[in-house]
Amino acid sequence: MLIRARAPLRISFCGGGTDVPPYCDERGGVVLSATINRYATATVVPGGKSFRVRSIDYDQSVSYGVDDPFVYDGQLDLAKGVIDYFRRQEKLTEGFEVTLHNDAPPGSGLGSSSAVTVALVSAIV
Repeated sequence: MLIRARAPLRISFCGGGTDVPPYCDERGGVVLSATINRYATATVVPGGKSFRVRSIDYDQSVSYGVDDPFVYDGQLDLAKGVIDYFRRQEKLTEGFEVTLHNDAPPGSGLGSSSAVTVALVSAIV
């Protein structure tokens, strides 16, 4: 079985960052954004006794046993955090292999981290 999910990237026209504390706590925030026809994709192959995450964009991969604690060391930490969350909720009882890809380069400002998170969550649940 193969599970694939994708989420659109976005362009912020104005107000980017005004919705993030502490700015919005002190002054409020208004952001105008729109999605575009570029995507973050997560492809999951369920099964096995480990979690393996591979990022095409960063040319990195990590692997952990299903019960092993994750090490947050700057290498694919966002994906590890998503997987760890569902593992602690006892929604993941077996391992899987996931491949992550983004149509935009990292750091482009198109919300690629958020989009890859949404795609990964969608593929897991």
